[in-house]
Amino acid sequence: MDSPRSNNEFGSSHTEGGTYSGNWSYSSNEPVDRFCRSGRDVMLRTSWTILNPGRWFRGCPGDEGQYCSTFQWVDPPMCRRSKEIILGLLNRISEYETQMKRLNARLQTEETRRRKLMNYVLISQIVWLLFVFIAFNI
Repeated sequence: MDSPRSNNEFGSSHTEGGTYSGNWSYSSNEPVDRFCRSGRDVMLRTSWTILNPGRWFRGCPGDEGQYCSTFQWVDPPMCRRSKEIILGLLNRISEYETQMKRLNARLQTEETRRRKLMNYVLISQIVWLLFVFIAFNI
């Protein structure tokens, strides 16, 4: 799987006990595994846990609940403030999605009400036209 940055965009830097290189590989002086212990190509994934929101890792592509223990972080740990910001943004997105669902439900209700009113208006106009036709043709 391709990384989001090319090798030319970032130089290498050292972090606590590990190396962060320009191609977004991070390890504690360990080589990046290409295959998991069950022999499959490892998958690049994103962690959305509270402790590591948005952090990339490589892991077993196993089926739901059937993963081997292959696991390796791809990028360096985030600072506390970055985690707070990401979690705050995720919470805000969740609130907006909840609000959108409520507004869509309300919109559906209003749309149904509008259709009913339009039907009543149409029926009223037809009845009125029939009344006028009958009243003036008799």
